[in-house]
Amino acid sequence: MEQITSFRLDKSSLKFLDKFSKEEKVSKGETLRKILLNGRLMLGIKLYKEKKMSIGKASEIAGISISKFMDILSNFGLNGNLTLEDFKLSLISTKKLSLRN
Repeated sequence: MEQITSFRLDKSSLKFLDKFSKEEKVSKGETLRKILLNGRLMLGIKLYKEKKMSIGKASEIAGISISKFMDILSNFGLNGNLTLEDFKLSLISTKKLSLRN
């Protein structure tokens, strides 16, 4: 469900939003959604890299599957630091997916 939300931006952020939206030929709303998605991804990567969060929790913050998160980590040249908990979560997710098919 989508919801209209309003918030304040400083001049610098608003100027960036205007410029980037025009360059990409998309609405400001679409630009903000892209920035938010990328911000979630970067936050997940940062917290996982700093070992403050498991890969499952980090991928949840990023809003993507664990396997996709692992692919992105690899694209950034980051090694996974899988824990036993991560491995177990991965097995559970895989089992759930196989039961659906």
